[in-house]
Amino acid sequence: MATHDYGEMCNSLQTLWEDGERVFSRARRPADGGDETLLLIARPAVEVPSAASLDRLAHEFELKDELDGAWAVRPLELVHEGGGTLLVLEDPGGEPLDRLLGAPLQLERFLQLAIGIVTVLGQAHQRGLIHKDIKPAHILVNDATGKVRLTGFGIASRLPRERQRPEHPELIAGTLAYMAPEQTGRMNRSIDSRSDLYALGVTLYEMLTGTLPFTALDPLEWVHCHIARQPAAPGARAKGIPAALSAIVMKLLSKPAEDRYQTASGLEWDLRRCLAEWEAVHQIDPFPLGTHDTTRQLLIPEKLYGRDIDITTLLDAFERVVTQGTPELVLVSGYSGIGKSSVVNELHKVIVLPRGIFISGKFDLRLRDIPYSTLAQAFAELIRQILNGQDTDAARWRGAIEEAVGQHGRLLTDLIPELASLIGPQPPVAVLSPLETQLRFQSVFQKFVGVFARAEHPLVIFVDDLQWLDPATLTMVEYLITHLDTRHLLLIGAYRDNEVGRGHPLMGTLGSIRKAGTTVHEIVLGPLSPNDFSELLCDAFR
Repeated sequence: MATHDYGEMCNSLQTLWEDGERVFSRARRPADGGDETLLLIARPAVEVPSAASLDRLAHEFELKDELDGAWAVRPLELVHEGGGTLLVLEDPGGEPLDRLLGAPLQLERFLQLAIGIVTVLGQAHQRGLIHKDIKPAHILVNDATGKVRLTGFGIASRLPRERQRPEHPELIAGTLAYMAPEQTGRMNRSIDSRSDLYALGVTLYEMLTGTLPFTALDPLEWVHCHIARQPAAPGARAKGIPAALSAIVMKLLSKPAEDRYQTASGLEWDLRRCLAEWEAVHQIDPFPLGTHDTTRQLLIPEKLYGRDIDITTLLDAFERVVTQGTPELVLVSGYSGIGKSSVVNELHKVIVLPRGIFISGKFDLRLRDIPYSTLAQAFAELIRQILNGQDTDAARWRGAIEEAVGQHGRLLTDLIPELASLIGPQPPVAVLSPLETQLRFQSVFQKFVGVFARAEHPLVIFVDDLQWLDPATLTMVEYLITHLDTRHLLLIGAYRDNEVGRGHPLMGTLGSIRKAGTTVHEIVLGPLSPNDFSELLCDAFR
């Protein structure tokens, strides 16, 4: 079959299954000698796919030389024709695992499949790949051969560790129902091979019980489930599940990656022990988990050591902003590299369910002569997320902003060009004296901030490198945090205390904020204690 025949053939083929983003069909390609080759053809599930969706097809094709047909569905061709894109893959036979789910699997069948899945996942990890989208629709099971293979490598990573930005959940690549906590960007932790093991834990839970460990109504609720809620153990959801199997799945579903299985091989060993006992006596006795779960890779733990009191101070401040509405200021100081941003990023875990908004801006030396550039940077990212989200949400934000700023929108679009894409071009504003211009801008900006800082979605603004802020931005910070109409706003400022003396402008601003009666908390970060460092080393070497 010539490549230009794929599209025509796909139009006549029946859809076999979908994985949420792609539609799979089977095709036959004549080969030399009269034989035929079976192929899988994956194409976008929508007529006008997003650029990101097409990029994922292309990325999976780029991995063709790293995907072994013994454990993966190998891509063969990436075809562009008729304005569409198709990914042609080898067809190893079988069907996706999600076709077999909906009711609890028999234990022997479950164990055989689970061992097959963890084996091929371990082979992917040994090849240096993190799949990042493990779910039943990406696991192909061939009953005739007993073989299991992985597909859906569109967001797979070659990096041993990577960070996910805390974007709106709708913008995060992957499948939220199976997503590891750190993959949501809200856990202050990196994605690594243990993220795949969490997603595998969700899959095994579904195989054992017939249901997912969590249910949610929208993306933010899914995120909250993974980072904050504890699921019921499989044994509490379905009868007849041995305690050992239930414990294995719950270990995989641990929120901190350090508490999960560290390797696929360690999990495989425990599952094989379960299968051997079940086949021998139809019983699985409890046993210590992870005794063969060793890795040659040194992974420095990413949890924070010696910062519990500081994190509690921060979380308590946010809780008061949510419940009481009164704005608060938290100052985080310490030397460069001491971990100020890491402490602040712990907030991402708790702002999800109140549907809080977290934005941040860091002083940029290249923009040091542009007033308000740090605040503009923070809000520009928020506007980009709104523009990339649902049209209905964008329309809601557009209306709220237009109502808040009235005829003065030009003041904001000049500062945040991205905003013009949301609210459209704005008319010029009247020319006033320098003092009146400053007061007008402060008032308009405060009302703009008030659109996002509300009871239904409190706002956190994190401003890094306060010591370098220009006088205009310092004045705006003071205006925002002390204004009587400002509600549900937590402003966090980090600075290097060794670079701020008594005569520094920042000290004057902070003094004025305190005099105005605004609640100000100070977190001073020092070096780790010997006990904290000892704990870190013990965790690193397990």
